[in-house]
Parts: sequence; C-alpha cells; structure tokens
Amino acid sequence: IKDVKAFMNLATDRGYNTNMAFLRKEFVKLREEPEIIFLTYDEVLKLMELKLEKREHKEVRDLYCFGCFTGIRHSDLVALSEENVHKDHIIFRVKKTTEANSVPLNKYSRKILDRNKGKYLGKCLPQLSLLSVNKYLKELIKEAKITRKVQITHYRGAEAIIENLPMYEAITFHTSKKTFMTN
Repeated sequence: IKDVKAFMNLATDRGYNTNMAFLRKEFVKLREEPEIIFLTYDEVLKLMELKLEKREHKEVRDLYCFGCFTGIRHSDLVALSEENVHKDHIIFRVKKTTEANSVPLNKYSRKILDRNKGKYLGKCLPQLSLLSVNKYLKELIKEAKITRKVQITHYRGAEAIIENLPMYEAITFHTSKKTFMTN
C-alpha cells in the first residue's frame, strides 16, 4: 500500500491522476502489532548464573544477557571494542542510526565484560552471527528450563491465528532489547 500511495502521489504530481481516493483514511495498510516477548528480571538472573558446559551456550548467554542489561542491538554489541568501554559506561556510535550513544554499566554487564576481557582480539564480546545466536539461544533457554508460555498472533487476511509457545521456541536476540525496556 505504501508503494501504491507513492506511485499515486507521483502520478498526481505529474498530472496523470485526478482521483484522490487513495488519500482517504480507510486506505491504509493493515498492521499487526507484534507481541512484546521478554524475560522477567528473575529469568535473566537465572540465565546469568546458569552453569553451562557448551562454549556456544556460554558465549550466547553473555551476548544475550549483556543485551538485556544494556538494551544494545546485536550489530552494535559485536562491534564493541575495548576502546568503547570506560569506567562505568560504554560510549559507541549506533550502527543503525549513526548516533553517538552512552550506556551505563551495571554490576552484571560489568561482570560479563570482565569475563570476556582479552578473548576476542580487541572486541569486548563473542563474535557470533545473529543467525547462530538465535539458534543457540533457543537451546540455552530450554536448558535453563525457562518454559513460560507466550502468545503469538499471526493474521491470515482478517483471521487471527493464535499460538501459545514455550519461551524457548519464541525467543530471538531482539527480545533482549524488549527485556531491557520492560525491566
């Protein structure tokens, strides 16, 4: 609909169109409001303290929990270098918006930085792709026994399709940002 409206505006500007029906309010894109899936503060702490065997699970846990405590996107987390870390905060330029940002560190985010110091050639955190993180995150949440159900609603036309999934099936790295904002 956005593309059709852009095309219609261009056609109107050039004098090819005189029918202005496309400007009416009811000519809008139907939009799904996404569910807000997040971990509770207690679930994040449980994950933070979980004893893990697999290296991948430890790395994903550190990336995810760091995201939960700072609200920083995956692309910015993997780009953080030791120069971005100052005594009590991180200063970096947001990749998506190019804005400068300063994020305070709490005792948990500081612990994760300390645990990973010097492991990743000048980077602060594990260097995993978002695809890998999301795959291992599902395994990690299942291992942590975080099985709380979340409701996901999809639409097929006007028909709502509601699914109740355990957290370990619904979780993605993006929920770390939602967890930060919610908690």
